[in-house]
Amino acid sequence: MGLLTPCTLFVVCFVAAVDQPLPTAAELSAALHSHQSACSALQFQFTLEYEHLRAKAPDGTLHELKPHPPRRYEWLSSDNRARLTSPLLPASGTEPARAPLFVSFDGTNGFQVFCWNLHPDVPSTITQRDERPTELNSCWPLMCLGWQLPLDARELSECLTLPQTRVRGWSDVDGVNCVEVDVPDVTHHGKVVGFLRCWLDPAVGWLPRRWIVFPMRWHNELPAEGSRQQLEAGEMCVVGEVLKYIPVTNRLSGTEMQFPGETWSDGMHCHIAASSVLWNPSLDIAL
Repeated sequence: MGLLTPCTLFVVCFVAAVDQPLPTAAELSAALHSHQSACSALQFQFTLEYEHLRAKAPDGTLHELKPHPPRRYEWLSSDNRARLTSPLLPASGTEPARAPLFVSFDGTNGFQVFCWNLHPDVPSTITQRDERPTELNSCWPLMCLGWQLPLDARELSECLTLPQTRVRGWSDVDGVNCVEVDVPDVTHHGKVVGFLRCWLDPAVGWLPRRWIVFPMRWHNELPAEGSRQQLEAGEMCVVGEVLKYIPVTNRLSGTEMQFPGETWSDGMHCHIAASSVLWNPSLDIAL
């Protein structure tokens, strides 16, 4: 999922933008929270395609895996409940069939994961979990859209209120003026693996335009621009970017909201494209 080590990372820095008044971390948090609070229900259909995958061999070396074909997902969320589903992906050529996916969540009872087994002699299972299964990280929409921290289940709006969070200044990200923010202590499997640097775009309600989890040892100073750095054992680097925002009508207020229409993640090697987004439709999510 993440780039587990050792591996080489090409360091990219961003050009400082023209000075403008900087919002505070509290103002950024309030703006993000307001944007997400306006969404009492969401129906989001998307296609996820892995660009390339790597696996670790017994000797510790990494080797490339053949990418899976694109897979369709649907995300429904309403009133602190959510459901993520994906239909059966039939066998194609040398690729075996992939079982349907059904995961439900509510704020009280946690996660229910329904696992269908395609082998007729092996029964399907239902498991109850308090935390989101890590195997869902690559397709969990709130993470892929930048609304939750990569590798971490915390909301970005919540993390912006932490005392250690630092608003660094303005930066130009592919021609877009964004505010650069550092969020401390990104965790994975209960261990701090790095810090998050994200770039928030005022033109789309301070939603993230790009985010990178860097190793903790780079917190005080990033390596020189253009340098190639070796990640050490246990370190991760995850890069995510919203390639395109799309306007979506809030069906309660009639106002137009911005929503990530296309995102890309290097650390998870996947590309997500929205096929349908309904903001505040009438939903009845049975868990």
